[in-house]
Amino acid sequence: MFMGLPDPITAGDDVDITLTLADGSDLEFVAVAKDYEGANESYERDGGTDHGDMGDSDTGHGETAHGDHEGTDH
Repeated sequence: MFMGLPDPITAGDDVDITLTLADGSDLEFVAVAKDYEGANESYERDGGTDHGDMGDSDTGHGETAHGDHEGTDH
């Protein structure tokens, strides 16, 4: 996000950008401004946030607790 720009940036504009890095060097490049239509997503299915069966069936852990790994390398 750019803040405090002197002029608006519109889709299709070439924007000259200079990043000043922690070591004091500058990185210069040109980016093409694109239209942004994001942040309109909806991740809710069927009007709720029910995650269904969140059991251990797909993890391979079964009934074993994560702390019960005596004698293993992980």
